[in-house]
Amino acid sequence: MPGVLDLAAASQMDLGEAADITSNILTGFGQNTSELAHVNDVLVKAMTSANVDLTMLGESMKYVGPVAKSAGMGFEETAAAVALLGNAGIQGSMAGTALRGAMTKLLTPSEDAANVMAKLGVNALDSEGNLKSFTGIVGELEKSGASTADMMTIFGQRAGPAMMALVSQGSGALVGMTEQLKDSGGIAKSVADTQMEGLNGAITEMKSAFEGLMIVLSEDILPIITKL
Repeated sequence: MPGVLDLAAASQMDLGEAADITSNILTGFGQNTSELAHVNDVLVKAMTSANVDLTMLGESMKYVGPVAKSAGMGFEETAAAVALLGNAGIQGSMAGTALRGAMTKLLTPSEDAANVMAKLGVNALDSEGNLKSFTGIVGELEKSGASTADMMTIFGQRAGPAMMALVSQGSGALVGMTEQLKDSGGIAKSVADTQMEGLNGAITEMKSAFEGLMIVLSEDILPIITKL
Protein backbone atom coordinates (compact mmCIF):
# COMPACT_ATOMS: atom_id res chain seq x y z
CA MET A 1 0.00 0.00 0.00
CA PRO A 2 2.66 2.66 0.80
CA GLY A 3 4.10 2.33 -2.70
CA VAL A 4 0.72 2.64 -4.41
CA LEU A 5 -0.19 5.57 -2.15
CA ASP A 6 3.03 7.36 -3.18
CA LEU A 7 2.24 6.76 -6.86
CA ALA A 8 -1.34 7.98 -6.46
CA ALA A 9 -0.21 11.11 -4.62
CA ALA A 10 2.62 11.81 -7.08
CA SER A 11 0.31 11.52 -10.09
CA GLN A 12 -2.70 13.15 -8.39
CA MET A 13 -4.71 10.07 -9.30
CA ASP A 14 -7.34 7.99 -7.55
CA LEU A 15 -5.82 5.15 -5.50
CA GLY A 16 -7.83 2.50 -7.34
CA GLU A 17 -6.67 3.72 -10.75
CA ALA A 18 -3.03 3.84 -9.64
CA ALA A 19 -3.25 0.32 -8.22
CA ASP A 20 -4.87 -0.95 -11.42
CA ILE A 21 -2.10 0.50 -13.60
CA THR A 22 0.74 -0.89 -11.50
CA SER A 23 -0.83 -4.35 -11.18
CA ASN A 24 -1.32 -4.53 -14.96
CA ILE A 25 2.32 -3.58 -15.54
CA LEU A 26 3.62 -6.07 -12.97
CA THR A 27 1.61 -8.83 -14.63
CA GLY A 28 2.57 -7.81 -18.16
CA PHE A 29 6.30 -7.87 -17.37
CA GLY A 30 6.12 -10.95 -15.17
CA GLN A 31 7.23 -9.09 -12.03
CA ASN A 32 6.08 -9.59 -8.45
CA THR A 33 4.96 -7.13 -5.81
CA SER A 34 8.45 -6.93 -4.28
CA GLU A 35 9.40 -4.86 -7.35
CA LEU A 36 6.46 -2.48 -6.97
CA ALA A 37 8.47 0.39 -5.47
CA HIS A 38 10.91 0.37 -8.41
CA VAL A 39 8.07 0.19 -10.94
CA ASN A 40 6.45 3.21 -9.27
CA ASP A 41 9.74 5.13 -9.32
CA VAL A 42 10.21 4.40 -13.03
CA LEU A 43 6.68 5.53 -13.84
CA VAL A 44 7.01 8.77 -11.87
CA LYS A 45 10.43 9.51 -13.37
CA ALA A 46 9.05 8.91 -16.88
CA MET A 47 6.04 11.17 -16.40
CA THR A 48 8.15 13.96 -14.87
CA SER A 49 10.81 13.71 -17.60
CA ALA A 50 8.67 13.41 -20.73
CA ASN A 51 5.36 14.51 -22.24
CA VAL A 52 3.32 11.67 -20.73
CA ASP A 53 1.21 11.16 -17.63
CA LEU A 54 0.47 8.03 -15.61
CA THR A 55 -2.72 7.23 -17.51
CA MET A 56 -0.85 7.41 -20.83
CA LEU A 57 1.95 5.20 -19.50
CA GLY A 58 -0.56 2.67 -18.24
CA GLU A 59 -2.35 2.56 -21.59
CA SER A 60 0.91 2.17 -23.49
CA MET A 61 2.19 -0.62 -21.25
CA LYS A 62 -1.11 -2.47 -21.48
CA TYR A 63 -0.55 -2.92 -25.21
CA VAL A 64 3.22 -3.37 -25.44
CA GLY A 65 4.16 -4.90 -22.07
CA PRO A 66 3.65 -8.64 -22.68
CA VAL A 67 5.20 -8.50 -26.19
CA ALA A 68 8.18 -6.48 -24.94
CA LYS A 69 8.73 -8.97 -22.10
CA SER A 70 8.61 -11.97 -24.44
CA ALA A 71 10.99 -10.21 -26.85
CA GLY A 72 13.53 -9.71 -24.06
CA MET A 73 13.01 -5.96 -23.69
CA GLY A 74 13.35 -4.67 -20.13
CA PHE A 75 10.73 -2.62 -18.33
CA GLU A 76 12.94 0.47 -18.10
CA GLU A 77 13.89 0.35 -21.79
CA THR A 78 10.23 -0.06 -22.76
CA ALA A 79 9.18 2.83 -20.53
CA ALA A 80 11.98 4.95 -22.01
CA ALA A 81 10.76 4.25 -25.55
CA VAL A 82 7.20 5.13 -24.53
CA ALA A 83 8.43 8.36 -22.91
CA LEU A 84 10.34 9.44 -26.02
CA LEU A 85 7.34 8.67 -28.20
CA GLY A 86 5.31 10.87 -25.87
CA ASN A 87 7.70 13.73 -26.59
CA ALA A 88 6.84 13.28 -30.27
CA GLY A 89 3.10 13.39 -29.53
CA ILE A 90 2.61 9.62 -29.86
CA GLN A 91 0.97 8.74 -26.55
CA GLY A 92 -1.20 6.25 -24.71
CA SER A 93 -2.59 3.31 -26.65
CA MET A 94 -1.15 4.74 -29.87
CA ALA A 95 2.41 4.45 -28.48
CA GLY A 96 1.76 0.96 -27.11
CA THR A 97 0.31 -0.45 -30.31
CA ALA A 98 3.03 1.20 -32.40
CA LEU A 99 5.83 -0.32 -30.34
CA ARG A 100 4.12 -3.70 -30.30
CA GLY A 101 3.74 -3.53 -34.08
CA ALA A 102 7.39 -2.55 -34.54
CA MET A 103 8.59 -5.53 -32.51
CA THR A 104 6.30 -7.86 -34.42
CA LYS A 105 7.63 -6.54 -37.74
CA LEU A 106 11.22 -7.02 -36.56
CA LEU A 107 10.57 -10.58 -35.39
CA THR A 108 8.62 -11.62 -38.49
CA PRO A 109 9.48 -9.20 -41.30
CA SER A 110 7.80 -9.40 -44.67
CA GLU A 111 9.93 -10.21 -47.71
CA ASP A 112 10.06 -6.55 -48.73
CA ALA A 113 10.99 -5.48 -45.18
CA ALA A 114 13.73 -8.12 -44.98
CA ASN A 115 15.17 -6.93 -48.30
CA VAL A 116 15.21 -3.29 -47.15
CA MET A 117 16.89 -4.20 -43.86
CA ALA A 118 19.48 -6.26 -45.71
CA LYS A 119 20.13 -3.31 -48.02
CA LEU A 120 20.59 -1.03 -45.02
CA GLY A 121 22.79 -3.53 -43.20
CA VAL A 122 20.37 -3.77 -40.28
CA ASN A 123 20.03 -7.16 -38.60
CA ALA A 124 17.38 -7.26 -35.89
CA LEU A 125 17.79 -10.91 -34.89
CA ASP A 126 20.66 -12.81 -33.28
CA SER A 127 21.95 -16.21 -34.39
CA GLU A 128 19.17 -17.97 -32.44
CA GLY A 129 16.41 -15.89 -34.02
CA ASN A 130 15.80 -13.75 -30.94
CA LEU A 131 15.33 -10.00 -31.09
CA LYS A 132 18.52 -8.05 -30.42
CA SER A 133 18.64 -5.08 -28.05
CA PHE A 134 15.89 -2.68 -29.10
CA THR A 135 18.15 0.29 -28.39
CA GLY A 136 20.82 -1.32 -30.56
CA ILE A 137 18.34 -1.75 -33.41
CA VAL A 138 17.37 1.93 -33.16
CA GLY A 139 21.09 2.75 -33.31
CA GLU A 140 21.59 0.61 -36.43
CA LEU A 141 18.65 2.26 -38.16
CA GLU A 142 20.02 5.65 -37.17
CA LYS A 143 23.45 4.91 -38.65
CA SER A 144 22.02 3.30 -41.78
CA GLY A 145 20.51 6.54 -43.06
CA ALA A 146 17.15 4.85 -43.63
CA SER A 147 14.71 7.00 -45.58
CA THR A 148 11.07 7.54 -44.72
CA ALA A 149 10.12 5.07 -47.46
CA ASP A 150 12.50 2.48 -45.98
CA MET A 151 11.01 2.88 -42.50
CA MET A 152 7.45 2.61 -43.78
CA THR A 153 8.32 -0.52 -45.74
CA ILE A 154 9.91 -2.16 -42.70
CA PHE A 155 7.38 -1.16 -40.04
CA GLY A 156 4.17 -0.30 -41.88
CA GLN A 157 1.81 2.67 -41.63
CA ARG A 158 1.13 2.40 -37.87
CA ALA A 159 4.53 1.52 -36.44
CA GLY A 160 6.57 3.37 -39.09
CA PRO A 161 5.98 6.92 -37.81
CA ALA A 162 6.73 5.84 -34.23
CA MET A 163 10.03 4.24 -35.19
CA MET A 164 10.94 7.32 -37.23
CA ALA A 165 10.28 9.42 -34.13
CA LEU A 166 12.62 7.24 -32.05
CA VAL A 167 15.34 7.16 -34.71
CA SER A 168 15.15 10.93 -35.21
CA GLN A 169 15.72 11.46 -31.46
CA GLY A 170 18.60 9.02 -31.62
CA SER A 171 19.72 5.91 -29.77
CA GLY A 172 21.65 8.18 -27.39
CA ALA A 173 18.40 9.71 -26.17
CA LEU A 174 16.94 6.23 -25.63
CA VAL A 175 20.03 5.09 -23.72
CA GLY A 176 20.00 8.24 -21.63
CA MET A 177 16.32 7.94 -20.74
CA THR A 178 16.71 4.24 -19.90
CA GLU A 179 19.58 5.01 -17.52
CA GLN A 180 17.57 7.80 -15.87
CA LEU A 181 14.71 5.38 -15.24
CA LYS A 182 17.03 2.73 -13.83
CA ASP A 183 18.46 5.29 -11.40
CA SER A 184 15.09 6.67 -10.32
CA GLY A 185 15.05 5.20 -6.81
CA GLY A 186 12.97 7.18 -4.32
CA ILE A 187 11.50 9.68 -6.75
CA ALA A 188 7.90 8.48 -6.29
CA LYS A 189 7.99 9.27 -2.56
CA SER A 190 9.81 12.54 -3.15
CA VAL A 191 7.24 13.79 -5.67
CA ALA A 192 4.38 12.49 -3.52
CA ASP A 193 5.70 14.44 -0.51
CA THR A 194 5.97 17.58 -2.65
CA GLN A 195 2.41 17.15 -3.96
CA MET A 196 1.13 16.86 -0.39
CA GLU A 197 2.71 20.15 0.71
CA GLY A 198 0.72 23.37 1.08
CA LEU A 199 -2.98 23.94 0.56
CA ASN A 200 -3.52 21.08 -1.89
CA GLY A 201 -2.11 18.54 0.56
CA ALA A 202 -4.06 20.02 3.46
CA ILE A 203 -7.33 19.76 1.51
CA THR A 204 -6.54 16.17 0.52
CA GLU A 205 -5.83 15.24 4.14
CA MET A 206 -9.03 16.95 5.29
CA LYS A 207 -11.07 15.04 2.69
CA SER A 208 -9.39 11.83 3.80
CA ALA A 209 -10.21 12.54 7.45
CA PHE A 210 -13.84 13.29 6.51
CA GLU A 211 -14.08 10.01 4.59
CA GLY A 212 -12.68 8.23 7.64
CA LEU A 213 -15.32 9.88 9.81
CA MET A 214 -18.08 8.76 7.42
CA ILE A 215 -16.80 5.17 7.58
CA VAL A 216 -16.81 5.22 11.38
CA LEU A 217 -20.33 6.68 11.44
CA SER A 218 -21.60 4.11 8.97
CA GLU A 219 -20.08 1.23 10.93
CA ASP A 220 -20.93 2.36 14.47
CA ILE A 221 -23.87 4.75 14.33
CA LEU A 222 -25.89 3.62 11.31
CA PRO A 223 -26.81 0.19 12.72
CA ILE A 224 -28.18 1.87 15.88
CA ILE A 225 -30.19 4.39 13.86
CA THR A 226 -31.45 1.62 11.56
CA LYS A 227 -32.58 -0.43 14.58
CA LEU A 228 -34.40 2.55 16.07
